[in-house]
Amino acid sequence: MNKSERCQAIKAQLRNRRRPTPLDWLAMQYECSEKTIRRDIECLNDHQQLPCYIHHNQVYLDEHRMQQLELDGYWLSADELQALFALNITIEQLSQGALAQQLEPIKNRLKKLLKDSDSANELARKIKIIEIGQRNISTKIFNQIVDALVQQEQLEIQYWKRNTDQTDLRTISPQQLVRYKDNWYLDAFCHHSKGIRSFSIDAIAYCQNLYQKACSIDADTLKNHFADSYGIFGGNAKCLAVLHFNEYISRWVKNELWHPEQVIEKQIDGSLMMHLPYHHDIELIQDILKHGANVKVIAPPELREKVRQQLLQASELYLDE
Repeated sequence: MNKSERCQAIKAQLRNRRRPTPLDWLAMQYECSEKTIRRDIECLNDHQQLPCYIHHNQVYLDEHRMQQLELDGYWLSADELQALFALNITIEQLSQGALAQQLEPIKNRLKKLLKDSDSANELARKIKIIEIGQRNISTKIFNQIVDALVQQEQLEIQYWKRNTDQTDLRTISPQQLVRYKDNWYLDAFCHHSKGIRSFSIDAIAYCQNLYQKACSIDADTLKNHFADSYGIFGGNAKCLAVLHFNEYISRWVKNELWHPEQVIEKQIDGSLMMHLPYHHDIELIQDILKHGANVKVIAPPELREKVRQQLLQASELYLDE
């Protein structure tokens, strides 16, 4: 009997007993040492929250924790189950229920464990996510990506590049799913570009599992690739933007995180200056423009000029009216 089988048997044994269970008796039952049984129980307690403890070489059920409920081998309190159910509802509402298929079994199990379905349904009605800027994605493609991530296998994708309006066929090694500004992205190693790239999932028109081992990128390398850049883009930051927000819009911007390394300086008149690094300026310009006349680019000159040109072109659309 291996460790996993023995742990399952110990759980079943303890669940049906209401008296202390001697360690030497368990060791005899499973033909191992008391030290091994002790390690098994400590492991079950630490990793699965098994409601028991060891005292004077006997295993006792923890009556204080006996009110917890078991979910697929893990013991959770009613509050923890409610929180897990709320999290499931939240994920279910993202992009027409992406991941809903994978989460359906656990949601049904949670409902049974909570017993009070009216309470669960009431909670479901009181959690609402409104996604304004979301783009529709294929559930089939999303599930294929999830499967490839779990199996750590390569994918062949047909990807539409919006900036050139061209479609490319690429082989990628998926690394992580990213939920950013109401949309799903896939960070992957692109075997064509020989580098880390971020793909908008709604722009993937075709997806096929190649059943080949994916190239694995360590977490630190992946994190560092995106850490310095602004928004969804990767790469080391090459520039520092300095933005001045007037007193009115500063009431909101002072609590916004544009970049993990941003620096905000409050001004005497209530306005503020924001300093933030960036690599690509596409998304940064979009975020600047949405604040219209309430923000001014101070530096660098090339960013200031790009924003000025965008505003001039926009104003020209209304000159003939």
